[in-house]
Amino acid sequence: MNECPECGRMTLEEDSNGYVCISCGEHFERSEMEKCENCGSMYRKKDQPDVPEMCPRCYENKLNED
Repeated sequence: MNECPECGRMTLEEDSNGYVCISCGEHFERSEMEKCENCGSMYRKKDQPDVPEMCPRCYENKLNED
């Protein structure tokens, strides 16, 4: 399971149509989501337009390292 971009719970599951959060019921199309190359979590592409291969959390951690 992955973290839901809407509610933040670790209840995002893949289904036949994309991804659905079993906590809040939010649905995401496959084309909306991306897998982080750093940590492997799923995130919405629109939440991280500058570095599409890295989720917002990993991107923030990377910025804080420098």
